[in-house]
Amino acid sequence: MDASSLKRMPILIIILGSYLMIVLDISIVITAFPKIQHELNFSTTELTWVQNGYTLAFGWLLFPQVGPFMLLPDLL
Repeated sequence: MDASSLKRMPILIIILGSYLMIVLDISIVITAFPKIQHELNFSTTELTWVQNGYTLAFGWLLFPQVGPFMLLPDLL
C-alpha cells in the first residue's frame, strides 16, 4: 500500500461502518414488522412504505452534510 491508499483508509472505514449501521438498523425494523403490522393493522404495501421511509430518514440523518449537496448541486 502506498501513502495515498493509507490516507484513504479512514474514509473507507467510516463508509463501511456507516453501511453496517444502516444494515443492522434496517434488520431491526424488519424484525419488528409483524408487531407493526398487528398493532397498526398495516397491509404489506404499507409495511413497504414504512421500510422505505425509515431507510431514507435514517440514511439522511447518518450523512447530514452530504444530503443537501446531492439534492442541490447547482448551489455549490
